[in-house]
Amino acid sequence: ASVWDKVFDESGTSQDEEDQEDASRIELQNYLKEKRCPVSTDSLSWWKVNGNKYSVFFKLVRRFHSCPPGSAASERMFSTAKNVARSKRLSLKPENLERLLF
Repeated sequence: ASVWDKVFDESGTSQDEEDQEDASRIELQNYLKEKRCPVSTDSLSWWKVNGNKYSVFFKLVRRFHSCPPGSAASERMFSTAKNVARSKRLSLKPENLERLLF
């Protein structure tokens, strides 16, 4: 067997990717078995305590469970978008427009 046969199995995924998928699957199962908290529980405090236990999900929580932006910042963002995406720049590819805005 070649070096590549050892690194990749027949599906083309590496052993590290499979191990990460298995770890994520186990973490999901453990999370789903967790006792549910009352709705009144502060979720940020819960994740602060349990973030190490659910490291994969904690990355998502930090990204998506943030404070909503204030109106001034969002208005500034729309103003910037208007200036960047004006009629002369409508030929920009969506990914380039996204890079300019974010």
